[in-house]
Amino acid sequence: MPVRYQSEDEDSARWDGFEFRPGDIVISTRSKSGTTWMQMICALLIFQEPELPAPLPRLSPWLDWLITPREQVLAGLEAQQHRRFIKTHTPLDGLPLDPRATYIVVGRHPLDLAVSLYHQSANINRERVRELTGRYGPGDSRKPRPGLHDWLVSWIDSQDRPEEQLDSLPGVMWHLSDAWARRTSPAPELPEVSQEAGAAGEAGEAGEAGEPAKAGEAGEAGEPACTTTTCPPICPARCAASRISLASPSPSRCGPTWCEPRRSSRCERRRRPRRLIRPAS
Repeated sequence: MPVRYQSEDEDSARWDGFEFRPGDIVISTRSKSGTTWMQMICALLIFQEPELPAPLPRLSPWLDWLITPREQVLAGLEAQQHRRFIKTHTPLDGLPLDPRATYIVVGRHPLDLAVSLYHQSANINRERVRELTGRYGPGDSRKPRPGLHDWLVSWIDSQDRPEEQLDSLPGVMWHLSDAWARRTSPAPELPEVSQEAGAAGEAGEAGEAGEPAKAGEAGEAGEPACTTTTCPPICPARCAASRISLASPSPSRCGPTWCEPRRSSRCERRRRPRRLIRPAS
């Protein structure tokens, strides 16, 4: 069952019951991470000419967006005769994964993304968004934002859970690390890993023959055990961003387990690429 992600103008539940076609493309990105850029690349490849038959938002609609009624978006997609390419800001674990579709995930450096978010937020009319989505309520009573540098430091230190705030640093890193782990792992489903479990290395994966790998169990040749912290390259950007001098790295959070994960031999054998192109002899 997909995870449901919601914000003031998005709801991933709008994907429920969506009828895929063979060849559909789903472009899954975080906000300010090259979404329109990737949509245009897909459009140029599909139509093979720079003069598009319709505006890009109509050709590649944003299904999760609450501003446009869901029935209207679905009717537009149903009427399309070309290969469809659909925009979403929902991570893959919040989407229906159909084998007939191709999923494209785009990443951007978290600090660059955050700077764009900071400036975009100043241009959004929150009251108008609430009016268009039907979520009437009191006016925007948020405190004035701090300067960019102070805001970035607080964004890096955010403790928000991805399902609560996808545009937080944990949300950005979950979107990318989940997609990467699905790309490198043959497992169809990924276990949910909390930050605490990831830092402590307590979550274990099944071994080669299906036996559970206990936390702390040494792999072959004295290597670390195969766990969700050593196999997927999940590196919280809190560590990466702090290394860029905006804040000091926290030894308890930014260590080899998180930022420089090593894979045991068991992991390497279980996660070998499915296709291997060898040079001609």
